[in-house]
Amino acid sequence: MSILSRKWRRLWKCYPKLVFTRATMRSSDAMAGHQKPLRTRFIRGINSVTRQLKSVNLNKFVVKFALRKRHTPHIDRWINFSAKSRTKHVVLDLCPRRRFSADTDDRYSFPLHLFNASSGSCVKSLRLGYVYLTLSPDLGGFSNLKKLSLHKVQFCSLTKLDIQAPNLTTFVFDDYMIPIVLGEPLKISEATISLFASSDCFNYVFRDLVNALSHVQSLSISFGLETEVTRFVKSPTRLTNLRHLVLKIDISGKAETAGELLRLTYLLELAPVLEELVLNMSSFTSANHVQELSEDVYQPHPHSHLKTVHMTGFYGLRGQLELARYLLRNATSLNRMIIDPMVRNHWHIPPMVVAKVNMEIGEWAAISLLWTKEFRGVLSIL
Repeated sequence: MSILSRKWRRLWKCYPKLVFTRATMRSSDAMAGHQKPLRTRFIRGINSVTRQLKSVNLNKFVVKFALRKRHTPHIDRWINFSAKSRTKHVVLDLCPRRRFSADTDDRYSFPLHLFNASSGSCVKSLRLGYVYLTLSPDLGGFSNLKKLSLHKVQFCSLTKLDIQAPNLTTFVFDDYMIPIVLGEPLKISEATISLFASSDCFNYVFRDLVNALSHVQSLSISFGLETEVTRFVKSPTRLTNLRHLVLKIDISGKAETAGELLRLTYLLELAPVLEELVLNMSSFTSANHVQELSEDVYQPHPHSHLKTVHMTGFYGLRGQLELARYLLRNATSLNRMIIDPMVRNHWHIPPMVVAKVNMEIGEWAAISLLWTKEFRGVLSIL
């Protein structure tokens, strides 16, 4: 740039977006054999850039690399630079590419106090990955925060998540089933939740999460269900604004008891204005041929807003069939229901050789038990 114009030599020092990743910081392969290890070059590269930059208003500051507690002096320097530069969008993702340790003592402790309201922070979105979170006594909340993403902070033995961010509009959370408290007032319109649990998550999802996310309009949840579990506790709260719901469900248990998937009929009561429902299911059990369906065991609950239902991973389990029939009968404004035997939950996708038989059973069951004159106007079977 200095060859073209001396005035351009320092323009890069005021650049509003800084993205430091393996892709942006790696040197050419030809020189790799004559240089320091990649982590050392990565750290030195960021230090070199940030030392020369002017502390101006940054729009984005991103660091994505596998770093640990021993690199704290460097990371602290970058985070302080980001805070002083009044960055609007901050990403610190220290997740390793492959193997990692669950030792919490090896995690970098993220200084949340640098981005709270009392510090004059301008941060609007914050994504943290593989860090340790600690709360200082004077933490005053995040008045400008609109989007929060937490990835693999469960290794910090997180026991409760209490968020004080009155302008938060988007919430992304990957963790175990822990209490979530969102302070008032609530503006969250979109939430994505992924739960790591080996037990049935129904009560947590449809009671605890509903209480925390009662204002959302779009919601996506990944969780597990056990077919042997029959009871559940209803929530006193309703999802009064929810219009779009995606459930990614891992089904475990015996195929003959899969009728307990009918607990999902509670959705019609829980979300009175729901318009679109996507059920991406994956079953860890082989399907059995269901010859006929029993009469409805759940009380009818007419729903006048649901227009589209899309069910994937449809293996013809009794619970899947009875749930589909219940929705067809009770969604009075339903325009289309799509039944797809292919597993598409992107969480557990079995090999095609294993899934083929179950997919054929699911297609046969849907055609023989649901493809009736009563439902043909809205039902599509792939």
